Amino acid sequence: MISGAGAFGNNEYDAIVIGSGAAGLTCATRLAQAGQRVLLAEKNEWLGGYSHGFSQDGFYWDHGGHIFLAYKLGAQARQVFQRLKLDQRLEMVPDKHDYRCIFPDESLAIPADMTEAADVFTQRFPDEREGIARVLLIMESMIDQVDAFVPSFRVADRPGERHLFDPVMEQFQRPKFGSLLSRSVRGQLMPGSNLLKYQTRTLTDLLNEYLRDPRLKGYFSMLSAGIGIGPSRLSAPIAGVFFIHALRTMWMPKGGFGQLAASLGELFEESGGTIVTGAEVSRITTHEGRVTGVETADGRNYRANYVVSACDARHTFLDMLDPLVVPADLRARLPKMDLSPSIFQVHLGVDMDLEPYRKDIKRLNFIYSTDNIDRAMQNFPEGNVEDAAFFLYVATFHQPEMAPPGQHSLKLEAYTTLNARGIDWERDKEQISQVFIRRAEKLIPDLGNHIVTKALRTPNDLLRDTGNSEGAFAGWAFTPELLSRGRPQQRTPVPGLYLAGHWTTPSAGVPWVMLSGFNTAGMVIADRQGGRKLPLPRTLLERRRAAQGKPLPPERAALITGSPRDDD
Repeated sequence: MISGAGAFGNNEYDAIVIGSGAAGLTCATRLAQAGQRVLLAEKNEWLGGYSHGFSQDGFYWDHGGHIFLAYKLGAQARQVFQRLKLDQRLEMVPDKHDYRCIFPDESLAIPADMTEAADVFTQRFPDEREGIARVLLIMESMIDQVDAFVPSFRVADRPGERHLFDPVMEQFQRPKFGSLLSRSVRGQLMPGSNLLKYQTRTLTDLLNEYLRDPRLKGYFSMLSAGIGIGPSRLSAPIAGVFFIHALRTMWMPKGGFGQLAASLGELFEESGGTIVTGAEVSRITTHEGRVTGVETADGRNYRANYVVSACDARHTFLDMLDPLVVPADLRARLPKMDLSPSIFQVHLGVDMDLEPYRKDIKRLNFIYSTDNIDRAMQNFPEGNVEDAAFFLYVATFHQPEMAPPGQHSLKLEAYTTLNARGIDWERDKEQISQVFIRRAEKLIPDLGNHIVTKALRTPNDLLRDTGNSEGAFAGWAFTPELLSRGRPQQRTPVPGLYLAGHWTTPSAGVPWVMLSGFNTAGMVIADRQGGRKLPLPRTLLERRRAAQGKPLPPERAALITGSPRDDD
């Protein structure tokens, strides 16, 4: 690893990857393992982005991940691990999570098994047995249909692989076309019918169709406090992916998610890759419309005809590129696209024995002031900390290595916004942390008197560390409009520029951004090997016309091909 301004020397590479989160590391590693000369540019002095973790006084916490989805046999995450040979150096420990959803007047423990969870819901709401089963089965079917029919959720077997019917499958993801088709097949048991029906709908839409009790709908929406969006805005398929995967056996990286970044970094360097830390990319350089390399904030220049941005898409297109090379519709659309929220975190190391409370607290505990989950999720952004939705996460219930023997690593985490009403994060963070600790004491009495060490992270910290617009924790929002097809695509309209991670397809979450990075690397490999010719560069006049939103002459437009429009 090369650090800081001393990183000079040969600056010619086959490809440059910007950002060392899980997506950037995965992409860079696959490229290097394919024999490419790759530079990984990271603005921080450490690797991992939001897959990074940190330790203090013998305790360890992850910045981001709490669950690791899609690692069962044959699933995407396991395939990526095996193809990179990451599974040979990072130990993944099987784990059955447990959950509790807590309202002011009652709570419900949810076991990590779909059938058992259905029984728990049915015991509490016996009159809704049929609806409970129907919702869970629809959610489960949507996972299978996403994997089968959405190309960006498939691990490509060969670099840049495209199946014969992929273009057709991608057309079904267009909101207007998908909605029209879903109405024509409603009631028919055709493959993909649930995905077609619900891809433009929210979790609330799905729950209202089959359930009546508001409290039951609240329990089905419990993960909102863990993924940062209320059910009235949360995409129904995404809700199904998270909810059903959470009820399955998961494999967690031993030692925390930071070990994932460390292992990928080692693999990348062993494969001949070069890491430069302290290298904040300020500009992606171009010539006649094609990418030529990057320039860092301190003036270093690195050259490559292929650049992968695994960082903020808004910043990439609106700040790092010459406006003349970015299509006008994309520049107009990006600022209007909804973002995921930011996060406030209270990391605690405690010296108390939590086993006496094990019946009441689970590894993940979602705490709400009301069963109106949408209302609860709005409280913190509106400055109401006392009623903010949050979760209590006890990593050491299943990962004891995260704390000294007999002690525990806890996290209190709540979603909010960078500009939450009336809050100055530096001024108010200690006071806000005390509110969450006091509220957690309703579950763990006397918690405040057993804190050995504490570390706070605010939206300001997330913005600084990741560079994500407005401190967004997962790129674009998990709304129906921003499913796979609604996002900027991995192969961009700028020749030689690619995206990887939660700012592109398929979605956010560590397994999905690793999948994104893996497949983006395959696109670069295929394009470099001649599997796809780069678009012809635009002339200066044509670039100006594009920047102004003016169409090109048809005969010229046919020769200049970029990514298709992502919207309708």
